[in-house]
Amino acid sequence: MIAPQNPRDAGPAEVTLPTLRQDLRLMRGAVDLTGAPTWLICDPVRHRYFQIGRRAFLLLCEWGAGNLRNIKQRFAVRNDAVDDAEVEAIIRFLHANNLTEQPAQGGASAYLEQRKGTQKSWWHRLAHNYLFFRVPLVRPDGFLNATYPSIAFVYTRAFFACILFAAVLGLYLVARQWDTFTTTFLHFFSPSGFAAYGVALIVVKILHEFAHAYTAVRYGCRVPVMGVAFMVLFPLLYSDVTDAWRLKDRKQRLAIDVSGVAIELTIASIATLAWAFLPDGPARSAAFFLATTSWVLSIFVNLNPFMRFDGYHILADALGAQNLQARGFAFGKWWLREVLFKLDEPVPEIITAWQRAVLITYAYCTWVYRFFLFLGIALLIYHFAFKVLGVLLASIELLFFIGLPIFKELKEWWARRAEIIKTTRSRWTLLGFMGALIVVLVPIPGHLALPALMQSTNLLTIYPPAPAKIVMFDLRDDERVEKGTPLITFHSRQLDHELRETRLRIALLERRLARQAADTVERSNLGIYQNELAAERNRLASIDALKRDLHLAAPFGGVVKVIDKAVQPGDIVGRNAALIQLVDPDQMEIKAFVTETDLMRLSVGSQAVFVPEDPALSRVEARLEEVAEAGDSALALPYFYSTNGGAIAVEESDGEMKPVDAVYQTTFSVGEGGGRFSRARFAWNHPCEG
Repeated sequence: MIAPQNPRDAGPAEVTLPTLRQDLRLMRGAVDLTGAPTWLICDPVRHRYFQIGRRAFLLLCEWGAGNLRNIKQRFAVRNDAVDDAEVEAIIRFLHANNLTEQPAQGGASAYLEQRKGTQKSWWHRLAHNYLFFRVPLVRPDGFLNATYPSIAFVYTRAFFACILFAAVLGLYLVARQWDTFTTTFLHFFSPSGFAAYGVALIVVKILHEFAHAYTAVRYGCRVPVMGVAFMVLFPLLYSDVTDAWRLKDRKQRLAIDVSGVAIELTIASIATLAWAFLPDGPARSAAFFLATTSWVLSIFVNLNPFMRFDGYHILADALGAQNLQARGFAFGKWWLREVLFKLDEPVPEIITAWQRAVLITYAYCTWVYRFFLFLGIALLIYHFAFKVLGVLLASIELLFFIGLPIFKELKEWWARRAEIIKTTRSRWTLLGFMGALIVVLVPIPGHLALPALMQSTNLLTIYPPAPAKIVMFDLRDDERVEKGTPLITFHSRQLDHELRETRLRIALLERRLARQAADTVERSNLGIYQNELAAERNRLASIDALKRDLHLAAPFGGVVKVIDKAVQPGDIVGRNAALIQLVDPDQMEIKAFVTETDLMRLSVGSQAVFVPEDPALSRVEARLEEVAEAGDSALALPYFYSTNGGAIAVEESDGEMKPVDAVYQTTFSVGEGGGRFSRARFAWNHPCEG
């Protein structure tokens, strides 16, 4: 029968029901999220399943009555009432999914028009499909059914026990060769290593998909197609196990979902054991990859529930929530509108509170994950494609997969603005949004934290003038000394030896010059002797100066910092051993570094507070005196290097450490009570200008 008119245009009793397609099958499905039974409409032509509830099932069982009047009469016999709206909803559902012999309006050609209407433009398809599309390759159902008996042993407990034993033994043997195991990766950096890597990856992924397919066949499901899917042009194998929808036991569906990861873990266990016995080379490198990288990536990718991989189907079947993503997104949007606007809308479906919390949490985790995923993909495309194409594809990525969903939700809010503005919650939300906007855009007082070092402008670090022995050293850390106070005394045998040799050479040269008048040969070398004598006298003066430096006194008053606290009198120290520092605490300044972003917030004369890292030290008042006009290309103070635990990220370039981002050096003067110098965070209170 063909419905000659829209159900809304006729009286309820005269509504003619559209004829269902004869090839459709109605079968029992698994229980849903609430534990209620479900049924499936199977479309064998398109290999699709449609899940319906008990009410829709009962109505379709009476569909042969022909019209709405007869259906109502049959339900009335069972003391049950049929609502016109629910029948209209089923009719719309059947027409929308092409489950009737004729469309709602017109002949069979209307289906063609309907399909054309759903097709998107070529540029719209290109924008979506470059991210993910599929290429069917083979129809493996016959092959799988014929070969399943040969591989059925992998589903036995004995096989599982053998794999478990191999895994434990392999891990034990690897633990005994752990250093060798961790260095096996070096074999990848060769043509043969990369070839082994590629072959191992292809083999693992093929076996992964065959595991899904064979497990589906084990439970009586068809696998109509296997092929290659491309995600951002990266190839991934796939198997069509849609037929698993008709399995009533969720454990069987979970078995199909986890079988791919299970076979990869099986391969990893065997490969771990094989690695322990294989010689070094490509084969061992391939075993290393199978034992580590393959299954680790499989767990992080295939078990990821936020994309439609194995993890998504595992979570959906574990919860009993078919169409998990759509249902989760519906709850996520509903919850967001309730939190922001308190519209008191009915929940998308009646489920328990914990199930609702799970779906809402899943929706928001998926949105956050996809935001960063699509943003990362856009950045990769931008950097690895040539610039024009990179900018175009990255813009499409951001527009369609991040911007468009947000725009659609904002469009829904705008369409319902009259309803939204009536609620008290909406007004509070608007005030909160405006406050956040003010915080972001309007300059308000605040504080800026900078990495800083307080140090003395009058600083002396004491080194031995030569390898020497400490004779006198009686100073304590943080001891205050006056100008001229003896600090340390050395004795250097090397200098004594050089002094004696230099004096002997001078005496020899003076004797040669004294007899040059009587000796013709000596007279010819007069100029050479005079130059050598002058050089030796200069050397003697230098040694004398170094000898005087062996007795060091404070050139100015200050505080002593003992660098090497283990040094004692009698120790011999080298020329490069820094022993003590003399710091003038009355001549302190602070060096701090600011990023280019925060540079506009600084102005000369601003007051600041230096916060030492040592909590025992008090804060120090300071004043901004100078801001560098150009950013530092290299940092002279290693305290700030991120490699030394500092706050400024640095990288090595041309043999020196340079900041990753531009930083500007600033100088602050210190008020009274500057105290000891220290590296710390520098808290600066200043109005934000601009």
